[in-house]
Amino acid sequence: MKPPVQSSSPNETVVSGRSDPAPYVLERPFAATTIYFDGAPAGLRRIESWGSRLSLFAGPYTDAGRLRTFLDPAAYVVYAIADPAPGSAQPAYFGHSDKERRWGDRLPPEVNGTTQLYILTADGGTLDKVMASYIEARLIQICTDLNISLFNSARPYGGGLRVRAEAEQLVGHAEMLLHAAGFTRIDDARRTPMAVRRRLSVTADLDEMVVMTEMETVAVPREGDRFRFSHRELKADAYRWNGSFYVLPGADYARRTRSSLSDDHRRRRELMEAEKWVGAVPGAKDKMTLQLGFRCRSGAFAAKLLSGEKLDEDAWLAADAPNNKGDPARTCEDLA
Repeated sequence: MKPPVQSSSPNETVVSGRSDPAPYVLERPFAATTIYFDGAPAGLRRIESWGSRLSLFAGPYTDAGRLRTFLDPAAYVVYAIADPAPGSAQPAYFGHSDKERRWGDRLPPEVNGTTQLYILTADGGTLDKVMASYIEARLIQICTDLNISLFNSARPYGGGLRVRAEAEQLVGHAEMLLHAAGFTRIDDARRTPMAVRRRLSVTADLDEMVVMTEMETVAVPREGDRFRFSHRELKADAYRWNGSFYVLPGADYARRTRSSLSDDHRRRRELMEAEKWVGAVPGAKDKMTLQLGFRCRSGAFAAKLLSGEKLDEDAWLAADAPNNKGDPARTCEDLA
């Protein structure tokens, strides 16, 4: 009989930005055993530990059908799909489901041939729908905070995810079992942390605010529709491209957040400041400057973030992009 999950204080903490707690600290050594069903290290295998109620099945993504045969059809599982090959740039994906769901149904049609499927299971009633979705949400949150690239575009619970102290042991054990099975991205990212978080979000949408990639830095000014922001003493340049709105580095950012701004936008601005997306301007008391370029959903969204006020698309005026020079008075809303 495996030991029960240890419980602690029922107090919960809302996950917002980097209030996410430190990695779970094991109270005793974590010993894991791997059973190789196919003999090959990357073949079908099971990883289990006497010290945890979780265990893990892993194998090639193309062998998902065989992996299903080991599972209780009525049980919920948490799963990860990732390519462990060195240097692979393929994003990972996390999900939770019962046996009936087709794992990977939200992935692109083609994935790398070395992609693996990792399935976390548990005995008894440990993984019900609530606990499975919680572990999935925490793994997505941890990876997002560590700048690990994901196929996931949303997260369970959105910005309302609360860290449950009594469940964090299972999250820690899930990380250990994934690592033992070859999913090392979380540990690798913790060993070499990046200076800036690339995604900030306060809702379920993981793409609320995303730092521009090198490709976007080149393509957006060349192909996008250009706009300029001029409100009070604030100036900024931006582009609409490929369905998103891009704000360029160097944009002015108001220090003051006005009372008319929604709670979600207030939290977004707090994240931008806490994560050093904006920095001080020498000699300027009322404004800061954007340190990096980012994309978001619309011009109105960006205007609220920069100004701290309840502005709309009309705050942006079309600039000198080749396709709108003839009508400089058009606004961002006109082109939407």
